[in-house]
Amino acid sequence: MAKKILCTVDGEVKSYLVDTAKDFHTKEGIIKKEDFNKKVIKTNKGIQFYCFDPTFIDLFNKIKRGAQIMLPKDIATIIAESGLNNQSIVVDAGTGSGALASFLALHAKKVYTFDNRPEHLEVAKKTFEFLGVKNVVVKDQDVYEKKVAVKNADLVTLDLREPWRALPNVTSCLKKGGFLIAYNPQITQAQELVNVLEKNGLLLIKVVENIQREWEIYGQVVRPKFGRIAHTGFIVIARKI
Repeated sequence: MAKKILCTVDGEVKSYLVDTAKDFHTKEGIIKKEDFNKKVIKTNKGIQFYCFDPTFIDLFNKIKRGAQIMLPKDIATIIAESGLNNQSIVVDAGTGSGALASFLALHAKKVYTFDNRPEHLEVAKKTFEFLGVKNVVVKDQDVYEKKVAVKNADLVTLDLREPWRALPNVTSCLKKGGFLIAYNPQITQAQELVNVLEKNGLLLIKVVENIQREWEIYGQVVRPKFGRIAHTGFIVIARKI
C-alpha cells in the first residue's frame, strides 16, 4: 500500500495517513485517488490539502495504542541524556504498545524489549511492523521475577508500575557507567525508585519533568495556546557504579 500524509489547516494542522490507491473521504470532502499526484490538492468542497511522503514521526503519530504511550518530548530526553547511538545496546522493560522501543531502535544498534502481557506484545509487534523496525528483539518475560539475560547494555529503560522491583534483575545487564532511565507518571513512584538506587549499585544523576508549551503566532498576535501545558511524567536518570 502506497501511503501519503495529507495535511489541512482548520484552526490547527490536521493530518491523515491515506492509501493512495483509494479515494479519501473526510468531513472536509472527498479527494479522488487520481488527484494525489497533483501539486495542489482540493476536496470536492474546495478544501485545500498538502501532501507529503510519510516520515517515521508521521507513522509514529498514527500507531494503534494499547497501553498509554510515552510522548516524543520524553523519549527525546532519554535519547539525549543517555547519548544513545548506532552502537548502543538497549534493554527496554515494559514494552507496552512498543512506542519507546521503536524510537530507541531508530538510533540504537539493538533493542531488547520485555513484557509479560500478551495483549501488549501483540500490539507492540504490529507497531514494529507498521514502522518498519527490524532491530528489536521481543521477550515475553516478567522482569520483576527473572533476571534479564543481556550483557553489557548501554541503556536500560523502565516504564513499569513499580520500577524499583525490577532493579535486581536489570542492573546486572548494564555495563559500568551505563544508564538506567525510568519513566514514572507519579512523583511517588520516582521517589520510591530513587530511594533504592544506591543499594542496587546505581548513582542518581537527576530527576526531570518536561513541560512543553505551544504558542500561537498570527499577524501581530503572539500568545501561548490555551490549556496546552500538561504533565506527562517524571524521568529518573541514573548510572551504574
